[in-house]
Amino acid sequence: MAILLDNHAADRPDQPALIDERGETTWAELKTRVTKLSRAFADRGIGSGDTIAVMMGNRRELFEILLAAAHTGFTVVPVNWHWVADELAYVIEDSGARALLVGERFADIGTAALADPRAAGIEFSAVAGAGAFDDYEDLLASGADDPLEEQLLGGPMFYTSGTTGRPKGVVLTQSNFGHQAETLPPLFTMGPKERFLSILPPWHSFERTVEYAALSSGAGIAYTDRRRLRED
Repeated sequence: MAILLDNHAADRPDQPALIDERGETTWAELKTRVTKLSRAFADRGIGSGDTIAVMMGNRRELFEILLAAAHTGFTVVPVNWHWVADELAYVIEDSGARALLVGERFADIGTAALADPRAAGIEFSAVAGAGAFDDYEDLLASGADDPLEEQLLGGPMFYTSGTTGRPKGVVLTQSNFGHQAETLPPLFTMGPKERFLSILPPWHSFERTVEYAALSSGAGIAYTDRRRLRED
């Protein structure tokens, strides 16, 4: 993904890459933000073989984190936003997550989960938007502007619905996503002039796969947070 970001940032720097209800991020901005975020995670010792948990709606920061994982080599667990603190604490322990990032609407759940002994492995946390945790923008700003010397491929781990007991983590490798990102764009006729509307929840593996395909082809992603729309 690092190479793909470089190419698109050079070819269409001012074209929107990510869009949500809060604003938009151009390709040039996305490259800069992912570079800094990758550095910020690396500076905190998060790298290949490590895991972080993320509980957010469909928003630009979520995909920045996924791209940072593709740069830095760590695994991202997108947590179901319907889950309560007990379930979040279980996933934190089960996945061995070392960091927790949440959207502001889930700050209370995150705070309660961090108070659970099962979350003892969390070394730092941040919130995207106003909240009680450390601020996501401060985390990003702490990273250097120069890319990591070695680009490692990290990917997501999705948890099952838990119909036969506690949910179970299923890892999809970055190479798996890379292969699908190369093969899917022709099927969806996606290209630099197109926009992909993302409406499925963040923990849905197909949605993440098609998003990678969209970005690899130069198409922008427009996020609609269905839960946010229902609440508003």
